[in-house]
Amino acid sequence: MNSLPTDNASAEAAWRQALLLRELSRDERVTASKRRAKAEAADVTNVIFQQSSIDDLKAPDAGFDVVMGHSILHLLENKEAVIAKVNRVLKFGVVFVSSTPCLKGRVPVLRAILPIGRFFGLLPLVKFVAVEELEGDLTAAGFR
Repeated sequence: MNSLPTDNASAEAAWRQALLLRELSRDERVTASKRRAKAEAADVTNVIFQQSSIDDLKAPDAGFDVVMGHSILHLLENKEAVIAKVNRVLKFGVVFVSSTPCLKGRVPVLRAILPIGRFFGLLPLVKFVAVEELEGDLTAAGFR
């Protein structure tokens, strides 16, 4: 498992890299090649940007240090299969970063509106997931 740098110069360099990566990951309009160029210009050499749908992802087992999947698990038909695939492509003891709204039992009006919007092709599939359900899915896939 990776550890944080202990000397000030290393910590400062890691922090600059973390800020750059945070900035890059938030800009949805920037392509992976532009992200690579921006990282290279900042002398960040320990990062590979790959953007793919989980279905099209061609990755070896234990091939990634980090997988980021923001606001996606509640939009998947089979989130359990996706979580299992993410676990397979991650190295042991590293990070899966995800944020997923757990809407089960909340905002009842959405239960009525979302299916109508989906019927007319205006909204995607949205699954109502409980926190405990998502935690169970992650644990079942091998995450701790």
